[in-house]
Amino acid sequence: MDTLCTYFDRAYLPRGLALYDSLVQHWGEFELYVLCLDDDTERALRQLALPRLHIVPLAELEAADPALAATRPTRSPIGYYLTCTAVLVRHVLARAADAPAVFYVDADLCFFSSPAPLLAEFAAGSIYIHAHRPAHPDWGAELGRYNVGLVAFRRDEQGRACVELWRERCLAWCELVAEADRFGDQKYLEEWPGRFDRVVVATHRGVGVGPWNLGDYRFSANAHGTVTVDGQSVIFFHFSLLKLAARGIVSTHTHLYVSHLPRLARRALYRPYVRTVVRKARLAATLGVHLASPFGSVPGGGASAARRPAWRRGLSLVRGLRAGSLLGVIGQRVL
Repeated sequence: MDTLCTYFDRAYLPRGLALYDSLVQHWGEFELYVLCLDDDTERALRQLALPRLHIVPLAELEAADPALAATRPTRSPIGYYLTCTAVLVRHVLARAADAPAVFYVDADLCFFSSPAPLLAEFAAGSIYIHAHRPAHPDWGAELGRYNVGLVAFRRDEQGRACVELWRERCLAWCELVAEADRFGDQKYLEEWPGRFDRVVVATHRGVGVGPWNLGDYRFSANAHGTVTVDGQSVIFFHFSLLKLAARGIVSTHTHLYVSHLPRLARRALYRPYVRTVVRKARLAATLGVHLASPFGSVPGGGASAARRPAWRRGLSLVRGLRAGSLLGVIGQRVL
């Protein structure tokens, strides 16, 4: 039984539910601890009573680690959320006392095949991380070499020491601002390989596929219909920057990283994910959580509920928006 944890607020509730469904389909035996960043999220998850999902109220985490709560007045909302990452991993290691390891997963991940290759790699070490592997070498240096979308820590001396170090760094500073040696909770990962000798950096090409490395892969599908990159199955995809960009338009923002969105990635990754998140947004509405966007953002910012949200009437998927013009419009609706 593997132990995972994540967190999200009401705006990301549909994404978190999509992540959960993908774990049920592909991970097998797991327990997922979810830090609920607001009351609406906690109420919705309690109503759903999903198997293998354990609720962690924010008040519980703050009571367990008062140093976290002390940072709240000094942080932006997103900065505070990011500060919670390492604190949550540490808390789950304590709460799930029999878990040999804890995996942290971002709420905007979706699994598309078995994590068995990932688990086999992690078996050789105490700490597991994966690199961005950007398609353009000059992209993202200020964001860090490694992506915090999935990290894992074994319950041993090095795993626990790394969690403590990460928590210490994030409590000291954690904002979504790129500086020379820090960026949110993410750039701190760069010191781990030099500090700990049991760090495993993922080599499987299907670990950490995301918009920043789409252009570096050859996409195909195997005989079972599983999407592959360079011949290896896509284990999970990181749907970062997916946004409701305009009325009825979902932007993948892949134009920031690649010259084109591969047809197979559009059809077999983005389209089913968007459909799933929209279904989960409709489910959230039945639980009293009404959202202007299923994806956690709306044009112009904010997350207030719209009276007749455009996503209920159909969505088109595009690569991005620039100066009010559509770029690389994909011709099919996704609903």
